[in-house]
Order: sequence, then C-alpha cells, then structure tokens
Amino acid sequence: MGDFTALSSKNVPVHYDSSTVVEGSNCKVVNVLFVYLGPPSLKDAVDEAVGTRGNALVNQVTYTSAYTFLLGTIECFRVKGDVVTLR
Repeated sequence: MGDFTALSSKNVPVHYDSSTVVEGSNCKVVNVLFVYLGPPSLKDAVDEAVGTRGNALVNQVTYTSAYTFLLGTIECFRVKGDVVTLR
C-alpha cells in the first residue's frame, strides 16, 4: 500500500523551518465487469502532494474512498499534510 522512509503513530520531534499545507490524490479504476485491475498508488498520491516543494509530509492524513458505477469500481487515496524540507 505504501513505501515509507519514516512512519510513526507517536509524537516525534521533527525539525524543519516552515511548512505549507498540501493535498495529493491518486484514483484508479480497480475493477471492470468483475476483472480486478489493481489498487491505486499511495506513493503517487504522496509524490503529487510533495511535488518539488519539499521532501517530506508531516502531520499527514490518508483518506480512502470508493465509487461504484454500473460496470465497476473506482478507488482513491487522498493525502493531506504539511510539506517540509527536512534537514
């Protein structure tokens, strides 16, 4: 589901100069007529959020959603957090 360089559910002091709130998402048609096509990419959602503005997200939250239509399903990952440049 993801490739994390660092991940914690605890409050860990992270030192950075400033931050900007950003969002990124990745959606994919995951099945059509009961044929599984694979999941959306959490990595691509994070890469879209960070872009060239920094190198990490802090205070990051991941949202998932799924939409069913007549012939299949679309799934999405959406991330929101503060983009920073870690020293």
